[in-house]
Amino acid sequence: TVMGLPDERPLAGFMHNTESISEFLNYSPIQHHEYLQSIADHQIDVQPDEFFFNFAGYAGRFVIEGVDPDGFLIIHTIPYQNFKIIAEQQLTYFKIITPDGMTYHFNNIELTRATTVCEGGGDEQIDESIKSSWYLESITGVNGTVITFDYADGTILYYATTSESRLEDPWLYCTDHDTECNTDIEIALKRLQSINFSNGTVRFFAETEREDAEYDYALSRIEVVNKQEEIIRSYHFQYDYHPIEPINCNDRECKRLMLISITEEGMDGAQLPPYRFEYDPTPLPSRNSKAQDHWGFYNGALSNQTLVPAYPEEECESFNGAADGANRLPNFSFAKAAVLTGLLYPSGGTATYTYEENRFGRYQDQLGVDTFEANEIPRIDLSAFASSNGVNSTKPADTFVVNADQIVRISTSIEFGNPPCECEASVRLINSNGQVLFERGDEDAYENCLFLPAGTYYLTSEMIGSGPTAHATITTYYYELQNDTIKSVLAGGLRIKEVRLRKDTVNSSDDQVVRYSYNMATDKDRSSGFLLSTILYDYGFTTRGFSEVGGPGTTCDFQVRTSVSQVPVSTANGNPVFYAEVTEFFGDMLPNGSAA
Repeated sequence: TVMGLPDERPLAGFMHNTESISEFLNYSPIQHHEYLQSIADHQIDVQPDEFFFNFAGYAGRFVIEGVDPDGFLIIHTIPYQNFKIIAEQQLTYFKIITPDGMTYHFNNIELTRATTVCEGGGDEQIDESIKSSWYLESITGVNGTVITFDYADGTILYYATTSESRLEDPWLYCTDHDTECNTDIEIALKRLQSINFSNGTVRFFAETEREDAEYDYALSRIEVVNKQEEIIRSYHFQYDYHPIEPINCNDRECKRLMLISITEEGMDGAQLPPYRFEYDPTPLPSRNSKAQDHWGFYNGALSNQTLVPAYPEEECESFNGAADGANRLPNFSFAKAAVLTGLLYPSGGTATYTYEENRFGRYQDQLGVDTFEANEIPRIDLSAFASSNGVNSTKPADTFVVNADQIVRISTSIEFGNPPCECEASVRLINSNGQVLFERGDEDAYENCLFLPAGTYYLTSEMIGSGPTAHATITTYYYELQNDTIKSVLAGGLRIKEVRLRKDTVNSSDDQVVRYSYNMATDKDRSSGFLLSTILYDYGFTTRGFSEVGGPGTTCDFQVRTSVSQVPVSTANGNPVFYAEVTEFFGDMLPNGSAA
């Protein structure tokens, strides 16, 4: 997984910047600024990429710390494994020596390139091709025996993701706008053709053209061949496409290939009964559908017209139309669509898989999931007076405290006496650093939403000019963090609930059953699952642009709400929830089952 820039990129990649990172504390203030700006501009990378491996029963990940004096990479497995991993700075290969003396050579490189096209702002962005996979080329045994792997080059194109953002300038100086970006992925892939060893060859044939991925082919059969070039065994693969919603969609994005059966055929041509696979029949929408929960799983919300989440109705009713935003809540009934539910063996036995929704009981850095209780600040009268001699008048600030990061709703109203004065009145929201976050001077009633980190804030009003009294009010609605906690909160994705093995399709008396519990042993009502962090879709963004109010070079302080959380909601390998405790129960009845 690339974190920022590819580690191996000359000058800019992480492995070329470890020295500058260690020297950061010695930089001058100007050097600090320049260094941080170069990181923000993606000119240098200060975070190592994550590399994942899975071969010959070994699996894990590693990171590259830097380069040793001989020019080889310093590599650390996570968690530690007794490997020796050898690679050079351009990452043209990896060589791994395992504790048993076997050497694995990964020399066949797969390249990936992303193309992003945005509507509403931004040019087409075509990323450089990056090394994304290193395939096994050969295995050398301690006695010198060699097994080799041959590959064919191929290309696959597919739709990857959609991201959206909504920008609103609360001061109304700059034009609000929406942006939607769609990303397609092109992979210069390596397709395995054969595995060659001293006694024969295993051959792979990809001859089934896929309807769900352009230029790609599905594996159709595998042949095991002896030294005399005789086929001693073969395996044949049969596929179908999962039901779709709507049923009349024939685009590639609507189709998803699924394996239906594998049939083994002997040297004499006789076939065994096939392995058959069963899936949850719930239809799936197009891959670019906006019916997604926070983690990207299907949630059945087909009426979504955007991926930008809606604000709760009572929390905010206007933010560039976000009240009509997306339903991103998880829904187990739809998240289970197309998941593997059963396997029928050639012998007549079956394996049945039952799932349930993921749940979490805390965030990584705190125990429990805090609940929020609505707490409306009473209407604060910020009356400002102007005398006849034109002395400006400022109402002393009223203070309120937000004790949890959240969206707040702000309402303002400004009224003038009769006859109207020759003056201007305004209301402001200021943070503890003195920064003006919100200012309004319009007579019309106005409402807006702002993201406020936890902290102390001040509401004030000001009147400039002379004449009768002006009356200004500003009201905020926010949520106050309570001490009560919820012990089990619905999250995206699935977890396995039960595995049932049966020797034949009729007799259930000898079923082998394993059930799983994910709650904490010391608090059986609390899920042991936890999220990396709370989900955050909002942030502030300042830039310079043109506005009809301020003209060219106007500072635009945008409030941004996006379709992608600004903090990770899952790990690099896709897990929505981490579980600290999982208990297995063996036996058909959970109360009488044994636990391990």
